[in-house]
Amino acid sequence: MREERRYDERLHLFDSYGCLSLAESFLRQFPAVTSGMNNGRTVVDPITASQPNLFIPCACLCSRWVDQSESTQIPLFILTMADNLQRQLQDIALGIQEEAINLPIKICDEALQETQFSFIAKPVNPRKQNLRAMLSALPRLWGVGEEVVGRILENQKIQFLFQSEESMSSILRRGPWSFNDWMCVIQRWTALHTVVEFKRIPFWIQIRGIPLRFLTLKMIISIGERMGLFLETDFGRDGVVLTDYVRVIILWNIEDPLRFQRIFQFREETCVLKF
Repeated sequence: MREERRYDERLHLFDSYGCLSLAESFLRQFPAVTSGMNNGRTVVDPITASQPNLFIPCACLCSRWVDQSESTQIPLFILTMADNLQRQLQDIALGIQEEAINLPIKICDEALQETQFSFIAKPVNPRKQNLRAMLSALPRLWGVGEEVVGRILENQKIQFLFQSEESMSSILRRGPWSFNDWMCVIQRWTALHTVVEFKRIPFWIQIRGIPLRFLTLKMIISIGERMGLFLETDFGRDGVVLTDYVRVIILWNIEDPLRFQRIFQFREETCVLKF
């Protein structure tokens, strides 16, 4: 019982350093060993009694201990074994240093041709927007049906591949899009996509309340830039000018709350603009 208690104490010691499984599998191969107080002498138990030569303590392993703190010690052979395992893992050949494999240029060009017209869709609320349901529902919503191929990517994204740029661009122009009462972030695919780009949605916003004497194209652009990343406005397009409201497209960050009115200062005049 006394030696079993010491064995459990040693396992608790190793577990405190994250070595429980390693130490236990190693120590069970040998009879119990006393703590450092007895200088690593073996203990007579049924195994050593029947096979006295089964375990012979080695002075370089059992008698040397490494101090980790004032009250805790780790045997040197555990640290040595861990170091050897680490070296062996580092020596595993992963193939990264071998010669590169050249793929046929024709196949690469065909792949680029098939995937050049595509965009990435990302749900704003993945808990409410199932990716597989989006994959089948959005093409029907866009009216393209079987003309689009979709595939689920990592990081909660879906890639939709179109047969022509015209078909893809029409979907982007008619955005933004939503699914299951939540918005979807849709961006044309590029190799340089960033995380920030998948937090922005283009919104058409009506701006009401601009004083008539300040109603100019530059003023509208300036107001749009104060609201977000300004893209364009339809003010003055086709010779039609609406004085009731103007419209701008803003890339809105989905992490920002929607604001439906703000106070703007036009020289000495203060106005509340509604969006």
